[in-house]
Amino acid sequence: MVFGVFNETSEHESRVALTPDIVARLRKSGVTALIEHGAGAASDYTDADYEAAGAQVTDAATILGQADALGFVDRPSDDLIARMKPGTWVIGMLGSFTDADYVERLAKAGLTAVAIERLPRQLSAAQSMDEMTSQNSVMGYKAALVAANAYGSFLPMMTTAAGTIRPAKVLVLGAGIAGLQAIGTAKRLGAVVTAYDVRPASKDEVESLGAKFLDLGLDFSKGQGEGGYARALTAEEQAQQQAAVDEKAAGFDIIITTAKVPGRKPPMLLTARGVEGLHRGAVIVDCAASDLGGKAVNLTDNAVCDITAAFVLWVAEKTGKKPSELKIAIGHDSRISAERIKAAAISVLLLAGVKVLDCGLSSTPAMFMTTVELGVDASVQITASHHPFDRNGLKFFTRDGGLDSPDITALVNMANEGRRAPIADGSVEKIDFMSSYAAILRRKICEGLSVSEDAEPLKGKKIIVDAGNGAGGFYAENVLKKLGADIEGSQFLEPDGMFPNHIPNPENKEAMDSICAAVKRSGADLGIIYDTDVDRAGCVDKNGNEINRNRLIALASIIALKGNEGGTIVTDSVTSDGLKKFINEDLGGVHYRFKRGYKNVINKAIELNAQGINCPLAIETSGHAALRENYFLDDGA
Repeated sequence: MVFGVFNETSEHESRVALTPDIVARLRKSGVTALIEHGAGAASDYTDADYEAAGAQVTDAATILGQADALGFVDRPSDDLIARMKPGTWVIGMLGSFTDADYVERLAKAGLTAVAIERLPRQLSAAQSMDEMTSQNSVMGYKAALVAANAYGSFLPMMTTAAGTIRPAKVLVLGAGIAGLQAIGTAKRLGAVVTAYDVRPASKDEVESLGAKFLDLGLDFSKGQGEGGYARALTAEEQAQQQAAVDEKAAGFDIIITTAKVPGRKPPMLLTARGVEGLHRGAVIVDCAASDLGGKAVNLTDNAVCDITAAFVLWVAEKTGKKPSELKIAIGHDSRISAERIKAAAISVLLLAGVKVLDCGLSSTPAMFMTTVELGVDASVQITASHHPFDRNGLKFFTRDGGLDSPDITALVNMANEGRRAPIADGSVEKIDFMSSYAAILRRKICEGLSVSEDAEPLKGKKIIVDAGNGAGGFYAENVLKKLGADIEGSQFLEPDGMFPNHIPNPENKEAMDSICAAVKRSGADLGIIYDTDVDRAGCVDKNGNEINRNRLIALASIIALKGNEGGTIVTDSVTSDGLKKFINEDLGGVHYRFKRGYKNVINKAIELNAQGINCPLAIETSGHAALRENYFLDDGA
């Protein structure tokens, strides 16, 4: 038996599916382990550690060709599945409770899938393989540490010469594996801990850790279901529970939510009303929310105001200007909460004396370009990219690009401190920057073709756009059509933050099926699909074939290497070996595989250029592409 493990390291993943000590144990059982180069580096295991344990360290192609079974932390992508030989065993956390389509794709590929999340954890023989127990325990521990770091005061009681600071009050919702670990960790850090769970049996467990059990005054005496999980409450019971938790939550400094059941919608214990009732500076660490739901609104007006106020101070510090001397642009995609969030953000900017440029409906790349074309000190884009309609967030830009993780951490810390700029009189001006941005794109196309815009260089071409009811509709009307293209057959160009037709995401199967069908139906030469905020794209050829993932990278590489012969293309780590061969041999370039995460590949490309290495393109399989000639901005358009 040959067991293979890939390098799954990304911005948000440092785990590895096999450690050197297990390699040695497998070897005694006659199992040969193949490990991709660097797979354990983020977990502090070197390639030499694996080789010393008896593993063979090699590349992804060798693993795919020789492995009988493959182990994963995160489930393999569709692209990787397509490269696996039939009969291969795929072992890992596969999301089988919630994604039946994915399981069906594994079956159609002729693979044997072992979903670790489905192990019967109540059987003693399976407990050593119970990923839920191990990972949820780690999650509870980390949740308490994350909360302690985010909280603006101290968890233990602190007595100083200046006086005594009371200990933080922590509420843990859900007293399962993660909840009990969070309780124990917060208690050891010195907090006063209270916990709640619908299961009556959990009261003794909570109190055994030195915490207080929260009495809601409700009787859910039959709250425990099969396998030790909480049973689903009736709608009436849920309403009673939510009202009681919302009322009690106001007295706590930190709330950690952990209540969930695998494969089911997690219970919403703390509602938006409860969040609004928390005091300024309170911290919520949500371990329970999932794609199935259970998410309360936490980007409240108060949160937006705190984050925006922190951003003003951060920009002032970076630029050496007073807050009242700053000019900041703000825009948004089509999401339903955009106007509410924008109004909250602008109110804080005005109080700080900032000159605000309200760009209205905008793409994320356009908001960066305001720092180039309009000379603003910074810009804010309100978007949640391809996520569901009820999500939203804030992206921040300076002339140097988007903020990185350390910058965001600094912002959050400043926001938690409640810091504000001195009050001054700001101003707001509504502008139509998207028209200017569209003109920039038209100019780039014409320069690339060495023609004038009046020549209508796209005349005779039928190119359609699927904007997914996001912010990308402008590209059809104000870019392609004005250059002479026939855009008849374009779809979902109208902004609609409910996304009624499909998820605006070039990686989503339904979305890609939709644009493929539109191309064939309209007889188009090319189809283009964007995500909500237009920083990612996918394409479809005239036959309805996807130009996505590795194919899109290949196409972008052809363009980027013109005039950059021998140049380096930086991609994420999950690209195919066929792509590497195409870039290296057919195009004469250099394919540089790096970690997942579009900011990771962009930063690596910038780093290589600073070292004197010609690197014109950084691109991720998700469709985030950043060209050096365009400020390394990940711009789908």
